[in-house]
Amino acid sequence: MRMSLTGAVEIQGIGQALRDGVVDETHLRGEIGAVLLGQVPGRQTAADITVYKSLGHIAQDIATAEAVYQNTLARPEFADVAW
Repeated sequence: MRMSLTGAVEIQGIGQALRDGVVDETHLRGEIGAVLLGQVPGRQTAADITVYKSLGHIAQDIATAEAVYQNTLARPEFADVAW
């Protein structure tokens, strides 16, 4: 996932992977906010990989943390998280 194509390309790892041809724009399937709103599907299989690099958008960081936490609680094997 990407926050924005411009922001994603600025991240050295993704920008370098694009320049090296390891990935192309088809690998960048949507922005993290769209995933959290259900507008773009997130991971569909265990083999899918989601990459999220925060570029300082605290609201998205909080929403992402909440989504991960809620999804974790919904899974029986992770329902009892000891903080």
